[in-house]
This record gives sequence, structure tokens and C-alpha cells, in this order.
Amino acid sequence: MSSPIRILVCDHRDDGLKAALAPLRDAQTSLTVTANLRESLAALAASPPDLIVLDPLSGAGETELTVIDRQRGLPLPVPLLVIGDPANPQRGTNLSRHLRAPWDFALRDFDLDYLRVRLMQLLGVRAQLEELQTVTRQAITDDVTGLLRHNAFMDELTREFGRSRRYGRPLALLILDLDSFGLVNKEFDLSTGNLVLRRVGELLLARRTADRPGRLGGDEFGLLLPETSRVAAAQVVQRLARAIAELSGPVPGFEHELRITASLGFETFNGSDLESPEVLRRHAEAAMNRSKRAGGNRATYFRAPHQSAAANLASWTSALDGEPEAATETAPDSTADSAPQATDDRQ
Repeated sequence: MSSPIRILVCDHRDDGLKAALAPLRDAQTSLTVTANLRESLAALAASPPDLIVLDPLSGAGETELTVIDRQRGLPLPVPLLVIGDPANPQRGTNLSRHLRAPWDFALRDFDLDYLRVRLMQLLGVRAQLEELQTVTRQAITDDVTGLLRHNAFMDELTREFGRSRRYGRPLALLILDLDSFGLVNKEFDLSTGNLVLRRVGELLLARRTADRPGRLGGDEFGLLLPETSRVAAAQVVQRLARAIAELSGPVPGFEHELRITASLGFETFNGSDLESPEVLRRHAEAAMNRSKRAGGNRATYFRAPHQSAAANLASWTSALDGEPEAATETAPDSTADSAPQATDDRQ
């Protein structure tokens, strides 16, 4: 048996709405009635309903609508039906146009059967939006890791690059590739390989909310770090490299141990020193490839000299222990300043 439809009736006006909707209460529908904005907000916080019916206290109702709309939930708001004054129907319609979908508008002298149809239509719209949201999420997220797929990650890179350029804020891009990952599937099995990919995905998802991880394909991953300077990015990269290596260990059912390491590369953007997001990505990939050619299990900053990339990273993180991870670049260290400022891929 399906759960009853839960309707929150915000009877702020106290002009008969509670009594008018009472016949809706049956085995399939439950009603919770609130008398003012404070009670309505408390009810929304305690248990989000399936539908909200709001009869605002004031004639305009701007404050109540704005506050209720803000509490309807994200990313998909609870459906809302606003009750308006029959003497001024246009005013209510205009007022409701700023609301997030799904919402509807009905006059206070409504017919109950008509209102019931409108409420069911709202629920139908909500179901359609939920289905669309699910399809969209599946289209942009990877099935194994839950990370952004390649194209969605590139869209995020373009957006963050534009924001960084517009406001002059730092941005870092990390690209990593798991070393000899093909041997994992060969020496163990596909489920072990997928488990490793999921664990790496979990490490990337455990970052700040503002950071954007993605699976770029196979065993290659990307991580966008907004508001992150080069020294802070180096700290993130080294911690991530260590965390990936710690995924190594015994695998149930196999005699030999799993060994996981990664080749990492990163590049930074200060808001004006790179031409495009494509250049930022090329530089990060070039740095990752340098790590891989050097034997893997290491991280490289694109602008660091080839011979001392790992040493630079180590010196930054040891010299800057305790600096906030997302600190902006106000006083770069001498090692970073002495590195050549490359503007194209290095071979």
C-alpha cells in the first residue's frame, strides 16, 4: 500500500481554507494545517510534505512567498499552490511568477473538485521533473564512481576558468592516471578493478564542496580546485598521492597483494596567465605525462623544471605546513618564483 499524499496547508489568512480542504483528508491524503509563517517553516523543517497550499496573510504576500519558496527544498522544490484573492486575480498571478517550478495559482472561491485536479497535476509535474533530473544525472555522472563524466567535467572547467578570469581568483587543475592499472584487471578481476576506481572516486569526492572531481576515461581522473594557489594545490596533490598509495593491500581470495599508485600532474591559473581552459588542461596533462615517463608514483607541477619537479613539490609542502589549503597566492615562495613560466605544452 502506497503512503498517503502529505499536504501542508498554510492557512495564514484564516479565511476558511482549513475547512474548505478538510474533505480532502482520507486514507490517501493527510493534511497538516499551520496558522502562521513561523508554524509553516517549522513544519517544513520537521518533515517536507508532498504538496504545499499557501493562503498568504497579507494582500501582496511577497514576504511569505519569498520565505516559503526558499524553504521548499533543493534541487527540486516541493510543489506549491498559492491561493489568491478573487477580487484581484491578476495581482496574485503576477506575484507568483518568480516562484521556482512546480507551482500553481488558484482563487479563494475554488471548487474543491477543481482544486483536487490542480493538486494532482502539480504532483504529476513533480514526478516528471524528478524523472528528468534522474536522466540528467545519469547522463553526466559515471556509473562506477559517481563522478562527473568527461564532457560534464569539461563544462565545469570552462565555467570555473571563466569565473577565475572574471574575478582574478586562483584556480588549479589536477589530472591523475593510475599506474599500470591494466594489471589490476589482469592479475585480479574486473570487480577488483571497479572497486579501486570507486575508492579513488571516494577520495576525490571527499574534498571540499566547491571542488569538482571527474572521471575523464578509463583510469584517468581530474580534479578542479577553485580558489586554490599553486602551493596549496601542491599540498592537495601530495596528500592525494599518498591516499591512493594507501589503497594498496591484500585482496580477499588472492595470494598476492594489490599495489596502487598514480601519476599526477597539475597546473594553476591566476586569473590572467593562461589563454583558455584548453591550455590549462593541456598543461595539467603534460605534467601528468612527465610523472608517468619518470616511472609513476609521483606528482609534477607543469611550471617546475623537469629535473626537480618532485623536489619542488616536496619543498613546498614541507615549508608551508599549516598554510590553509585554499589560501590565495599572496606571497609565493622563492622556489615557485624561480620556475620558468611555460605557456605551452612541454615535451
